[in-house]
Amino acid sequence: MMHAISRFEAMPRLLDEHELEELARQPGFDATLVRKLRRERRRTYSLYLTEVSAEFHSLAKEALYRGANDPNIDPGFVGSVLKVRLRFTMSLWMLRASLYLPAKTRPDARQMTINLLGSFKPMLTLAS
Repeated sequence: MMHAISRFEAMPRLLDEHELEELARQPGFDATLVRKLRRERRRTYSLYLTEVSAEFHSLAKEALYRGANDPNIDPGFVGSVLKVRLRFTMSLWMLRASLYLPAKTRPDARQMTINLLGSFKPMLTLAS
């Protein structure tokens, strides 16, 4: 199965407040429009998170299947898969929870997203 995590690269931009701040400085600024854009971006971001989660768990399933069916696999392999899966799940829920915080008080969701996507690399290695 081919896993293309590159399709998720736009995610950090969806939470970028700089574009919305720039829009707010434009003549004819409408705060209602900015609120609507912010809400739509969060909704789109949330849809991306659902896809990221499905893709990651598909990889984890492949890795666990590999670990169960390869007699030459290291005994700690399944533990490694479960550890990466746990870290991913914790990061995912922390990120989801942060979306409900006001933008000014939210942890750096862009960096959290980059870290979350970065957890694909070890799982890709384990699944191959």
